[in-house]
Amino acid sequence: KFIRNHDTIYHYGKSPRPLFNKRYLPYPEGYVRRDGKPPRGKGIPLEDTWNCSPADRLDSIQIMSFSREKVGRGNLTQKNENLLERMLEASSLPGDWVLDPFLGSGTTCAVAQKMGRRWIGVERSALLEDVALPRLKRVLHGDPYGISAARGWRGGGAFQVLRLEGYADAMANARGRGTARGHLQVRAVEGLCVLRSEPLAEPETCRVRTATGWAAVDAVESFARLLGLRLGRRRRVPGALLLWGEDAAGAPALVVWCSGGGPGELELPPLPSAGRAWINGPPELLASLEGWRIERVEEAFAAALRVTSEE
Repeated sequence: KFIRNHDTIYHYGKSPRPLFNKRYLPYPEGYVRRDGKPPRGKGIPLEDTWNCSPADRLDSIQIMSFSREKVGRGNLTQKNENLLERMLEASSLPGDWVLDPFLGSGTTCAVAQKMGRRWIGVERSALLEDVALPRLKRVLHGDPYGISAARGWRGGGAFQVLRLEGYADAMANARGRGTARGHLQVRAVEGLCVLRSEPLAEPETCRVRTATGWAAVDAVESFARLLGLRLGRRRRVPGALLLWGEDAAGAPALVVWCSGGGPGELELPPLPSAGRAWINGPPELLASLEGWRIERVEEAFAAALRVTSEE
């Protein structure tokens, strides 16, 4: 096949007029117009195709094997920092957020740090620990490679490593029986994963037993995320925690988490005449919601996790 001489870069915006900072290359020394007069423009406009302008040193060749910014993994499609610099310079301002959902070698976040942008990088593979994190730590300590010299980068800043709660993964890897109160028990039954529902009576102190030991689980937050609920309001009443907002389709939604034996009766906030509600206690507590569809938290939890609920 022909040697590829271009990359396709898609532009997305959250408004009809997305930010785009047009950049120019400085005129070479001694440059004059066709009429012999000195140029009056801002410079030579950047083009959208590699290797076309002799004034543009950025080309399509990936990181060379002897480049100091190369991270040393041959299976990575690592891009050079000046390419990411050009993209971030065109589409963001200092202090803006930059998201790389496939962090890989960490080039995007390394460049964002050097350019004064805030950033979020997401990576689920071993590349995070083996490649990206060590590289980003070097950046904070003043990594001299890539765009550092041109940007006057001498290090600084901080970042935090966050690990998303893998509730479904924890359930799938769970082992053993004999859990104490407040612990979720999961066991294999004829190829199915069986969830004991009773411990959900203490949703804010749940733990799940996995192959590597006990792990704390935020059942309240996990349930909302599993079902795509946007619960922006909450109220704590004796024996229950109430959360309400919208479901994934935008319809009114209410979740009632009973604990400590549950409330004798439940005082609900003002709600629309119809919607969906979930409760981990007696459904009779929501009898006043006549136009609402009432469901048990345990059954919805089990359905979302594709496991069987066991009383």
